[in-house]
Amino acid sequence: MSDLVKNAKRYATQAHARLDGARPTTPRPFEAHLKAVATLVTEVTDDQEMIAAAWLHESVDRTAATHRDLEEEFGSAIAIDGDTIAVGAHGGDTVYLFTWNGSSWDDTTITPTGGADRFGTTLAMKNGTLAVGSGFFDPDVDNTVYFFERNGSTWEQTGSMTRSDDGFSTMGIAADGDTVMVAAGPYADAVYVFTKGTSGWAQQQKISYSTFFFGPQIALDGDTAIIGTFDEEARIYERSGTTWTGSALTGSGQASG
Repeated sequence: MSDLVKNAKRYATQAHARLDGARPTTPRPFEAHLKAVATLVTEVTDDQEMIAAAWLHESVDRTAATHRDLEEEFGSAIAIDGDTIAVGAHGGDTVYLFTWNGSSWDDTTITPTGGADRFGTTLAMKNGTLAVGSGFFDPDVDNTVYFFERNGSTWEQTGSMTRSDDGFSTMGIAADGDTVMVAAGPYADAVYVFTKGTSGWAQQQKISYSTFFFGPQIALDGDTAIIGTFDEEARIYERSGTTWTGSALTGSGQASG
């Protein structure tokens, strides 16, 4: 069990234990329910962030904890590209950028135009493009993805995108130059592809696939992407022109339709 999962278990157990006496009589502490959910998740994935989330999944709804409390306790996000590191602040609505100059780290901060609540909950950075998510499953926050590009030693915001039908989970996110992929979230069964052209950032395609959660993890390299699911399956997508088509990756490493 990783330190992340241990801390999530400790945090959730203590938060619920403080309320067990105030709940209607139940045959067992609420911790038993959290353990059962976490056990189910471990049966389908060994992703430590997913297992930690299973322990924490009732913390906001059933205890005094808030989304910001969880961010401050467990951190937000980190991304690395070459000599640059991006770190999402712990509930501070800021992203810190550190660049190695050969002998020390130069640092700067970025915030989006107009500000954004929980800016920096998820990050993806590659080939000079930084995609920053805000919101992260909070229904009271406008989940948006912001795009920044490196211009010499500075970073400039070049756009932002939201879903027309709902917000993003911004949990699964990947970037590579002029292409960014963002998962819509649980039950939405979609990953959105955004590309930058002469007129700025625009949606290139909505990739749909029927599963509980399509895109908790996304890896992107040029015209190839691998998108994970919660159903013990990963799918590989290839871009031809402006169209992405996919197939399943089997345990043998071979793709199948």
